[in-house]
Amino acid sequence: MRADDKSKDMDRLDSAGQVVKEILDIPDDIPQSLLDKADCVIVLPSVLKAAFIIGGSYGRGAMTCRSGDDFQGPWAHPR
Repeated sequence: MRADDKSKDMDRLDSAGQVVKEILDIPDDIPQSLLDKADCVIVLPSVLKAAFIIGGSYGRGAMTCRSGDDFQGPWAHPR
């Protein structure tokens, strides 16, 4: 992996982490019961959308899933 690619990946993970922190810090955040049921969480800090006759969207982010059998373990490292 090139150094600039690694830097972009680290920036993307930092941005995704900041988004999650901001969401969890708001008073009416995501209910803990919903997070307890989640197998995976995907965060896309920025998504570009475009439309002309047909539409599309593009974004990059990070995903983390629970480890273990049937996704019952602790959260794994983001990918």
